[in-house]
Amino acid sequence: MRRRPDDGDVRNVFLIDAWSAFRRSLQIFVDAAGYRVIGEANGLAEAVTTAGFDLADVVVFDPGPNWIAVGSDIEKLREAAPGASVVLLTAEPLPTESVAVAVQARASAYLTKDASPAEILTAIELTPWNGYVLVPRHALTDIDHDQPRLDLAADAGLTRRESEILALIADGYSNSMVAQMLWIAEHTVKFHLVNVYRKLGVRSLAEAIQAANTLGLN
Repeated sequence: MRRRPDDGDVRNVFLIDAWSAFRRSLQIFVDAAGYRVIGEANGLAEAVTTAGFDLADVVVFDPGPNWIAVGSDIEKLREAAPGASVVLLTAEPLPTESVAVAVQARASAYLTKDASPAEILTAIELTPWNGYVLVPRHALTDIDHDQPRLDLAADAGLTRRESEILALIADGYSNSMVAQMLWIAEHTVKFHLVNVYRKLGVRSLAEAIQAANTLGLN
């Protein structure tokens, strides 16, 4: 059973979503879990001008179709509520590069709206930002929805996780960034890369990236 927050650690949650019905549904189960929804808005501009927004500990935010500006939007939210963590909750999966931008802007979590209430509450509980970002694999459009190239990697003996890591490395992301995007430790990324090198018979990052190109992973 999920632990209800004690009175001393109840977090103030602010909801930003264009759909009032969704905000209402979200408020019901967030309140029921023992958190305090202190406000809601239909967009960023309304949120940052709402009285009490600066008291938010967690902001649950759907950037809507303006996902290209997600990095600057997160920065604006954090400026208006300096102590708040930002949980992205989107209707459609974001492109991998947008997730990377969100990670760099220090979003605390990224979920899509098909996430269960338990997953959303877990994202709220994980805040404040601690160096890891909750990003479910199905939320990464460029990786999880391209099954043919994952099948090719599997034929080469790579596991799904190894394929994901190799694809991100080949796209230019650092070990640290990959760890944050997949919500794993950096030493775990290195462990998987060692296995990738062994399975592909390569000895360097350059050779691994060349193999990724051959497999169509980038």
